[in-house]
Amino acid sequence: MIAKNVMNRNVVSIKPDDTLKDAVALMVKHSISGLPVIDENKNIIGIISQSDVLRHGKKPFILETVDLLEIFLYEQEPENYEKELKIALNMKIKDVMTKNIIAVSENTPVGKIAHLMIENEINRVPVIKQGKLVGIIGREDIIKAIAEVGEKA
Repeated sequence: MIAKNVMNRNVVSIKPDDTLKDAVALMVKHSISGLPVIDENKNIIGIISQSDVLRHGKKPFILETVDLLEIFLYEQEPENYEKELKIALNMKIKDVMTKNIIAVSENTPVGKIAHLMIENEINRVPVIKQGKLVGIIGREDIIKAIAEVGEKA
């Protein structure tokens, strides 16, 4: 089994000049934990994940409406929380995203992709073809592929 057999082709992505507020809204709307960042030519230039959102500055934060993150607000002075949150939500994606992208081709074996995810402690791997984003594989896609193999056994 290879990447193109299990990847999600309907990828929700974001642009580098969009804001952290835009990313959080997309993650909540689509119930996803990360987004590829693409330029105007659909070249992948980064990834923005829940971890990147939480690391926006020195102290983690959480929006009350983002219960999918399931973490506690800590080390934040209550009187400064809302002020810092508003500043953070206006940050550009390009200033917060992870730039070191681990990506695979459509022909990468699923086992290798699973190994990359575990080894690099990542939850999703973009699938690229000639530098362009063509899909994404999340850990749940790998689990679904394993389940399908199990059903045939």
